[in-house]
Amino acid sequence: MSHLVVMDNWYTSIPLFNILRAHGTRALGTIRSNRVGFPQDMVEESKHLSSGQSLFRQSGQLVAYSFFDRKPVHFLSTFHPPNDKSQIKRRNADGTERSVTVPTAVKDYSRHRSGVDTLDQLTSYYSITRRSVRWWPRLCWWLVDIAIHNAHKLFQRVVEPSCTTLEFRTALMHELAEEKNSHSPQKQTKRQQTSSSTHPSHALVHSTRRRECRVCSHHRSHRKETNFMCAPCEVYVCATPCYDIHRGD
Repeated sequence: MSHLVVMDNWYTSIPLFNILRAHGTRALGTIRSNRVGFPQDMVEESKHLSSGQSLFRQSGQLVAYSFFDRKPVHFLSTFHPPNDKSQIKRRNADGTERSVTVPTAVKDYSRHRSGVDTLDQLTSYYSITRRSVRWWPRLCWWLVDIAIHNAHKLFQRVVEPSCTTLEFRTALMHELAEEKNSHSPQKQTKRQQTSSSTHPSHALVHSTRRRECRVCSHHRSHRKETNFMCAPCEVYVCATPCYDIHRGD
């Protein structure tokens, strides 16, 4: 059984629709007139249409439409027959209604686009999407936003109907952060490592190199260098009194 997805012109493209069709998913959406592969002769011809008139081009299972409402609007579909027509209501300037014959693809998009617009609105409030010169990071962040939105809807249906989007995202953030911290290996500092069983004692030795004293250079405004070091800890310290202070750590 084929599934139908509806999308706006940001994502609609001919290669994408062909891929979806090959995997058993039909698609419908508005498309920008300058997309690669979209018939430009139809785009030019649509500029001279009257309100309610439409054109189409077909290539296999792919059908392109141009419908003139207040201006030309272009559609792409792998679900609708090209000659299939339906009636929609349009309101006149005086408030009366009239029936307009349109391609069924136009009617179905008008009926389902509220879901697309609502989804875009809900995900825009706390979106994690960031600007990027590359297209794929934006798509990845959008997919994460959609996954969070779907999880929130399932949570409302099964657990807590009154949970808001902000409350759900905040709780999710804390749970993910807590899970990451619980699985992260604890990093040992140099001091923790030197105080382990591998270096049970300290031993002051003379070194041919001069390095800053770890103890007094930490407290003084001017750094002080020394030739002595604690061999097990591999830390340079002055012979006195810094070595005694270091052993006390």
